[in-house]
Amino acid sequence: MLKKILLGMALTSALTFAQDTVKIGIEGSYPPFSYMNPDKSLGGFEPDLAKLFCEQVELKCEIVQVEFDALIPSLNTKKIDAILASMSITDQRKQAINFTQKYYQTPAKFVAPKGEYTEVNADILKGKSIGVQSGTIHETYANSEFAKYADVRSYRNLDEAIFDLDSGRIDLVFADSVPLDDGYLRKGYDKTLEFVGGDYNDPTVFGDGIGVGLRKGDDALMEKFNEAILKSRADGSYKKVADQYFSIDVYGAE
Repeated sequence: MLKKILLGMALTSALTFAQDTVKIGIEGSYPPFSYMNPDKSLGGFEPDLAKLFCEQVELKCEIVQVEFDALIPSLNTKKIDAILASMSITDQRKQAINFTQKYYQTPAKFVAPKGEYTEVNADILKGKSIGVQSGTIHETYANSEFAKYADVRSYRNLDEAIFDLDSGRIDLVFADSVPLDDGYLRKGYDKTLEFVGGDYNDPTVFGDGIGVGLRKGDDALMEKFNEAILKSRADGSYKKVADQYFSIDVYGAE
């Protein structure tokens, strides 16, 4: 089946793509998916994937750092041409932009001070403060489900939310499980913070995984990125990049 899809993608890749350089927007403060290196360049899983995808389909690309809540406006005003920044594929976002197929899919979780909670439910969260990253699906879910009884506080990025949690200014942080684990708990925060409660992965809220965001009507570029995702999955280059950052299969079910 995959070979048939790849053959079809190869045929459609005859579409001419007139743009000289594809500008790819990436956030840069969502480790291990993206982060700023000491030399101010972007590092992480998504910058590496962006380079891989562009190589797979011979696109000339430039990576641009953009704050998460400015990504869709930047895309639609043509400051960037694609979003590769852990953006969930949801019906709400699909009203504004288009998405490729997913390139990864992981559940959301809570993290809290060690020993503070044995479980998470409405009674425990009542009156508590929950940090979320502004503009994310986790913010949307928290405001919908937890704001009825808890104080949901939005932060510009996850770094700031974790800092306030570790400093005792808020009670919990709600975000994607992988950046919480690989980006913080495995980088020293495990001494003071831990996961609490179960996984949150309701597809009606969290969507169909994480995809590359594109302007409506950019069909040729959509074909290119979908082809790149399929090719990299088939030839093992996706796994080679992912294995540098994760000990689990972040792609999820096929």
